[in-house]
Amino acid sequence: MQYIYTAHALERMQLRNVTEAMVIKTIESPEETGKGYRNRDLAFRTFPEGRLKVVLAREGTRVIIITIIWERKEI
Repeated sequence: MQYIYTAHALERMQLRNVTEAMVIKTIESPEETGKGYRNRDLAFRTFPEGRLKVVLAREGTRVIIITIIWERKEI
């Protein structure tokens, strides 16, 4: 699989202190998956820092990573 990061995703990774390894682990071994806006794939995985959400699109063997979000913890 070829991983392609949008400029937005790279900015969000830097801003949110998310590593490439964390993103790939979330995509390859998600705890939960779903569909988002414009039928994009969602992958979720929990890390010590919180629950990571990766928004991506699949095009053949390419995975385009659109954005990275830390989900808020429920109070």
